[in-house]
Amino acid sequence: MKYQFLSRDVLKLIAILSMLIDHVGKLFFPNILFLQIVGRLAFPIFAFFIAEGFYYTINKVKYFFTILVFAVIAQIPYNFLWHGLNVLFTFSCALFLLALWDGAKKLALTEKIILRIISLFVLVVLICLSLLTNMDYGWYGLLLPVFFFIFRNHVITKFAIFVGVTVLYIMQNLWGVVNLCFDNFLQLFALLSIMLLAFYNDSYKGYKQLKYVFYVFYPLHLVILLLLTLI
Repeated sequence: MKYQFLSRDVLKLIAILSMLIDHVGKLFFPNILFLQIVGRLAFPIFAFFIAEGFYYTINKVKYFFTILVFAVIAQIPYNFLWHGLNVLFTFSCALFLLALWDGAKKLALTEKIILRIISLFVLVVLICLSLLTNMDYGWYGLLLPVFFFIFRNHVITKFAIFVGVTVLYIMQNLWGVVNLCFDNFLQLFALLSIMLLAFYNDSYKGYKQLKYVFYVFYPLHLVILLLLTLI
């Protein structure tokens, strides 16, 4: 369609810039909330392309282990900046859930039901694990790529679920909070990413060379930020 003019590379570059602005704001300018507002665009765009990557990749096992390897590498500088597991671990778990869900499609009805039940059990286990390890974005990060994949061809439903789970995530984080402030509602600005994702055109193929840039950027920018904090 005419209004769908953004390629995956352009959207990923927007997400990278947004993430960088967010992390710089958190570490060096925590009082400038505008930087973190801009940063809310990054996660849903990355979650969207985790689902897209799973859909398009020929080798899903290689895709999973590529994300997992970079998660392990990124965890080293991440440990010095924040607590818990970085977002690539969240996406690795989401890819595992996607593999279970997608694998059930080719099975007979009985086997499909069994695998769906197993998938729900694994989801519960991963949610518990995300809580114990303080995994970045927790259950929200686990489910968003899965919903983006399942409802890939249902635009309105996909974005409506995105709105719903985002509101639930904010409500969960408000549990027990006595003094509400603007910071508690920052994640609402993630919904602005819908305006960008609506312009995505999956017929525009990305440059293969850039794929590795996106993988490397996450751990690399954490190393650079860590070094800047030490200066």
